[in-house]
Amino acid sequence: MTDLPKRKPIRLPEFDYSSNGAYFITFCTKDRQCILGNICADNNCVYCKLSELGYSVNDAIKRINDHYYNVVVPSYCIMPNHVHLTLLLMPPENDGRQVAVPTIVGHLKRAVSMQLGKSIWQARYHDHIIRNEDELNRICEYIDANPIMWEDDYYHL
Repeated sequence: MTDLPKRKPIRLPEFDYSSNGAYFITFCTKDRQCILGNICADNNCVYCKLSELGYSVNDAIKRINDHYYNVVVPSYCIMPNHVHLTLLLMPPENDGRQVAVPTIVGHLKRAVSMQLGKSIWQARYHDHIIRNEDELNRICEYIDANPIMWEDDYYHL
């Protein structure tokens, strides 16, 4: 058996990802396949017209708060081959257990995969800990403008 390459850890080793706060998350489809929708322009409006798979992802995002009552999704954007979203983790009520960001992202990806009967996701995701309200506002603006920037997007093949 050959030795597999060691993956570089992408999470901050000492950070508690169940901490109250804001997080910017990006995750991609497997091999960055453009299967979640297509970028369209209509009446000077650029947007991602979702495919059936894209609508499944949209439904899963909208249900995050149903599963995790203390998690809010202030903004998100489904692109042809990736998803951007922000998560706000609020304090749990009545000494309840706080959920961690990896659990939320894993649950979302798993819910879509189970609905489809196969996984469409790359194994990992990128996160950024949002430090203040100004940064959150800038990230939300970036997410909203993402379809307009598709041609120059890092994830655009």
